[in-house]
This record gives sequence, structure tokens and C-alpha cells, in this order.
Amino acid sequence: MESVVEMSPDRVCLNYLHISNNFAPHQKLLEKNSELPNLLERKSLFHVAQEVLLNGGYLRTGYDHFAKPNDGVALSMEKKTMAWNALGYTPGECTEVLGLGVHSYSNLNGINYSQNIFEELEYSKALKNKKFPIFRGYQLKKDDIIRRDVINSLRSYFNVNFCEIEQKHKIDFKKYFKNEIQRLYPFMDDGIVTLSEDIIAITELGKEFTDRVCQNFDSFIEQ
Repeated sequence: MESVVEMSPDRVCLNYLHISNNFAPHQKLLEKNSELPNLLERKSLFHVAQEVLLNGGYLRTGYDHFAKPNDGVALSMEKKTMAWNALGYTPGECTEVLGLGVHSYSNLNGINYSQNIFEELEYSKALKNKKFPIFRGYQLKKDDIIRRDVINSLRSYFNVNFCEIEQKHKIDFKKYFKNEIQRLYPFMDDGIVTLSEDIIAITELGKEFTDRVCQNFDSFIEQ
């Protein structure tokens, strides 16, 4: 009789990753050999997996992550010190990222972002010439940092408190994000978000569309 091995990781990520075909043309092979699930089907799959995890004792830690109650990420969520980046959620003790290897990215001092060279030969050539193998970089402006804090709060805790942002960045939230708040009205009509005097909150239904709400505050996405 075969033994059954049960998996019980401390953290689980239910994330759908789509990479541009310009950088990952091999993804086209998946489309040729099988039908990939559309947006509605992916949402349905996420909902099923979420029920399994929640019934199994996991907590939802942010938009698409789950953790056991005694895990560091779950504990930091209660303290509101949880941090998020492209690699997932962390307890927030270390927030800088140093990327090693081709096409990896770095985030230093909270404002300097860079990405390494994609081609392995070019990457090795740069190292041999004692140069940083950086393909591109960007230094965040004040507006970028403010928007990042708003998006991180929505994505991690499903709400953003105007007062917290105002005190941290010395702005008037409603004036600063006047257009963004107006664009939230359709979301409110659909029951995805609620707006009070000083809080934007994502509803239980809206949690499945948190990424769409966050995009509303992203200046790099055409509205």
C-alpha cells in the first residue's frame, strides 16, 4: 500500500503570471498545445483554491497570498508591518532586494529600481569587464512613492486610510487623488469598493478585483 505524503507549506501564492511574448516566446507553445483558462475561469479556479486553503486553516495575507496563522507574514499582517514586492509578501523586516543573475531586479533604498541584462552572454561580458550588468534603471519620484504606498495598502490590507497617507506625505488625499476617487464610482456601483469620509475599503466581493482597483492609482497605466 502506497503512503500518502501531505504537503503543508507555511505560505502559498495563488498568482497568475503572464510574461510578454517578446521576452518569453516559448509561452506561445502552451497556447498551441492547450487552451489556457480565460479571466473568468482563472477567477473560478482561484475561488476554489481559496476555499480549500481557508478551510485548511490558512489566512489570506493580501491579494493572492495565504499563510498559516503562526507564520511571520500572518503575524506581520496583524501588526500592519507586512511588505510586498514582485517576489511576494514578507514580514517587512527586510525590504530591499538585490538581484543576482540574468534579468533579475533590484530595489535599493526604497527608491532605486534596476533590472539586469537579459542575455546570458552579455551578462557575463559585463561581469568580466567589472561592470554592473544593469539593463535599465529608474529612480522613484515623490509621486511614485505616494502611489506605491496607496497601492501597497490596498493590495495588502484591502483598504487605505487617508489620514495615514496625509500624515506620512504631507498631502491632502482627496485633492491629490481627486481624479482617482472619481474613477472609483463605477467600482462602488458594482459593490467592489466602499468610500467613507477618510477610508477606501475593498469589499469581500471586491477582493477578487483588487488588482483592478490598484491600477486606478498606477500612473504607469493609461487610464
